[in-house]
Amino acid sequence: MSGLFARSIYWDMLAPALFLVAPITAFITYHGYGYFTVEVLVGLGAVVLTGGLVGLVIWKSPTWFRAGVIALLMTVYVDIQFYRVLDIVGGYWPEAILIAIFAFVVVCGLVLHKNLTQILAVVFVTMIAATVVVPGHEGIARTVTTDVARRPNSTLPPIIHIILDEHIGIEGIPTEVEGGATLKEEIKSFYRQRGFYVFGKAFTRFEFTTWSISRLMNDATGLEKDLFGYGKNDHKFRLKKGEYLKDISSQGYAFNIYQPIYLDYCHPIEAKTRKCVTHNFKSMKYLRESELDWPVKLGFLSIYLFSETVLYQWVSKSYWALPKFNDRSNVLDTTWHGEKVNVIGPIASLRAFDLLEQDLREAPSGTYFLIHSVLPHFPFVYDRSCRLAAPSLWTNKEIPPYVSEKPNSVQSRGVRYRRYFEQLRCVYKRLARLIDNIDRTPALADAVILIQGDHGSRIIESGRERLESGDASPSDYIATFSTLMTVRSAGIRPGYSLTPLPIQGLLSGLRATGFQALPDDLGSPIPQSVFLMPHVASLEGEAWTTIPMPEFGAAAVD
Repeated sequence: MSGLFARSIYWDMLAPALFLVAPITAFITYHGYGYFTVEVLVGLGAVVLTGGLVGLVIWKSPTWFRAGVIALLMTVYVDIQFYRVLDIVGGYWPEAILIAIFAFVVVCGLVLHKNLTQILAVVFVTMIAATVVVPGHEGIARTVTTDVARRPNSTLPPIIHIILDEHIGIEGIPTEVEGGATLKEEIKSFYRQRGFYVFGKAFTRFEFTTWSISRLMNDATGLEKDLFGYGKNDHKFRLKKGEYLKDISSQGYAFNIYQPIYLDYCHPIEAKTRKCVTHNFKSMKYLRESELDWPVKLGFLSIYLFSETVLYQWVSKSYWALPKFNDRSNVLDTTWHGEKVNVIGPIASLRAFDLLEQDLREAPSGTYFLIHSVLPHFPFVYDRSCRLAAPSLWTNKEIPPYVSEKPNSVQSRGVRYRRYFEQLRCVYKRLARLIDNIDRTPALADAVILIQGDHGSRIIESGRERLESGDASPSDYIATFSTLMTVRSAGIRPGYSLTPLPIQGLLSGLRATGFQALPDDLGSPIPQSVFLMPHVASLEGEAWTTIPMPEFGAAAVD
């Protein structure tokens, strides 16, 4: 009896711990995070201890209770490990699948009694060993670089093209928000001192990156079809055509492209690409390399691991459906600190600038350096000195939709804008270093520099339905569509334009002059309308809403 007793308690304590350790080891291996860090060791230790305590409880419990606990842990394992599959099936199928798994394991527990933990423990030990010894995926933890032997035309000046995701236009900065007027003058001074021509009232005709960038890269201004599609190899989207890039390439330029994993510029574009660097903004390796303390890293790893699961989302929605939250006006008074903030994107974006700066030291003539930085895009986690702020200050651009149908109140809009302003100042601190290094490099003396956004800050108060109807406030449309556009080259005198101009068309106009003159039709009538995509619209743009772009910013002086 004592031998059977010992075997039973060991298996009962081991199995629950393994159920919880298995998805964690898969997660750590997949992201290339490494096991020998304080946060991972502490996290694994806590999980093993918790599993052991659960094992002690079920060892002395009735068979039905024991079967139920084991079934619950197995359901949690499946939910964590296979959340992508559950998300794909959609509808009510994820819940139905998890309920079926729970019921099946309960039946197995009732039939097999105490043998179930022994069987499952052996299975999970094998799975964990295979995960650790033979990693199933490494790409997500690496920067993908492809060097293609292409000889550019050495007589061409280098072009440095920087796309700052979610950078609001200078004249679109809300000066009524505390700090907005000061920031506006700081940015104007930044470009004036460094010899740029600035299009202060530039705007995009599209509110989303994919539509805005795919028009830019194809000299398109409207709802042209088949310019981008769903991506491959971990990319969410990809450019299907790139007429702008092909034209630049035909002139003798070779490309160095530094892109986010969200949008693939490099393939299958028929352009000379010397280097294509993809930064994966979901890779936990950037978190590991950050200056955050280990308890913060552990908390973030835990949230990221569990927050995509069906159970977590169900609990969150059920919690916010409680009667005590019927009046949510207090939630709108400030940032909501329960929102999930993915700090990885901003950290990875700063690393991308480091790589660009390193490659610029080679200063090869005839190279077009294109970097799409996911900064100052939310979440807002940096202060103006490019230090990660306290986690309690991290915030997204709006309150999660399951908490409130309204993205922001006047108060929360102000709070989020102030955090956005801090991150924007960090961007300019990094740009100042980059441009100062360019100016100190003789080989880059004739370099063309383009710095632009893709859309506005999108920090708004109106709900989606009101925005699409055209009834939102002008400030919400300005925040959505106003964006940055600047250029510096030997042939263009520094200046500041107050003519409203869409970046779709403006970039191709600059290219037509070789970036050495302003487009001839700068003052001619240009479409002053923008597009809003309803949720029912497809990638092809059916059922889009067209509205006039509101007047904004300072008035032009003759």
